Amino acid sequence: MKMNWQTVVGETLFALLFLVFLVMGIVWIFTGDIISGVLMVTMCISELLMTWGAIKRNKENKGDN
Repeated sequence: MKMNWQTVVGETLFALLFLVFLVMGIVWIFTGDIISGVLMVTMCISELLMTWGAIKRNKENKGDN
């Protein structure tokens, strides 16, 4: 599968931000800021699911052509 540089940079930034926000949310949970930590972890999981769904939809649409 051929990928352009914009896709590679975008996916790399997404992965880095996902990990940073996930770790930050977990740290917040264990340092006592439970509500903010839960919101941060929930946001990370929802971003991951949205991205996974978009990738899956794009793969399905390529098969329709």
